[in-house]
Amino acid sequence: MLYRATVVVLILAVLWAVAILTARGTELVVPGVYNPDVTQANINDTICKHGWTATVRPPLSYTNALKFTQMRSLGLPGNPTDYEEDHFIPLELGGHPTAPGNLWPQIWDVKDPCSAHVKDVDENALNDMVCKGGMTLDQARQQIATKWLHCKRP
Repeated sequence: MLYRATVVVLILAVLWAVAILTARGTELVVPGVYNPDVTQANINDTICKHGWTATVRPPLSYTNALKFTQMRSLGLPGNPTDYEEDHFIPLELGGHPTAPGNLWPQIWDVKDPCSAHVKDVDENALNDMVCKGGMTLDQARQQIATKWLHCKRP
């Protein structure tokens, strides 16, 4: 009986959290969106090809507008220049270039452990491992999502 009551309480807590987030107009934290054009089979022609990310990177006009909207929606403090509109699953690992669910205002302060500067190091290291055959694309995507999820500020 205690087990059933615990399960019911947990389910109600999750439903309550979803209702609160929905009422605030924010999305649940989702670990990114993948670019369907990038697969393990074509990494040599996409993420492992020098300069490829530049061919899919969205224009600043798009990412800045989205950053302003997300900052307001999430109630983030500070100036927009304090943040970079970053790809949660990076382009270097086949993250979707324009999906709002893959873009987030990430703090830019180099002293912050959740800084875009720190994440860039991980992105490049994981891209290198995938391109050299040290891990699969899916493993790298999972690793970056797991490591950085706590930084995605809802």
